[in-house]
Amino acid sequence: GLLVYKTGEIRYDATDIPLTHFKPKEIATPVSRLIELGYEFDYKNNELDNENQILELQVQDVILSDDCAKYFIKLANFVDDELALFYNLDKFYSITKREDLIGHLVVGLAPHTSAGIIGRIIGFSPARSIYAHPFWHAAKRRNCDGDEDGIMLLLDPLLNFSRYYLPNKIGGR
Repeated sequence: GLLVYKTGEIRYDATDIPLTHFKPKEIATPVSRLIELGYEFDYKNNELDNENQILELQVQDVILSDDCAKYFIKLANFVDDELALFYNLDKFYSITKREDLIGHLVVGLAPHTSAGIIGRIIGFSPARSIYAHPFWHAAKRRNCDGDEDGIMLLLDPLLNFSRYYLPNKIGGR
């Protein structure tokens, strides 16, 4: 199942982990796909041609946990159904396996803020966390010390977030 947040969108919460470099084999993404995403050279400026080279993580890119990928497959299917059934539009995601998520955009959101930061999925990790560049975490107003934030597939909050669900005043009453 999917859990809907109080403002209408569906989030996955995970611990932030800063990352500046990675190897393609560590994120289960083929070298050919990384080249399509703009990773043409390794950190020594050698042409990317094998999964053992060390690459600099681009500041907008994120690596999802395997668990988050499973959740996002369900979410993508939900959004596709929503587009077809409510809006009479074609499916957008058409995702059947986690590799189909690579290249799609996400929104990262810290719980105490009201603005998200856009990211791009480039791979996966067994760690139950969100790996991203320290600048990406900082853009969410986080200082990379193990905070937990939400992450959403971009189309979901664009379709489903509503200020209507927000309380008109702060506090518990």
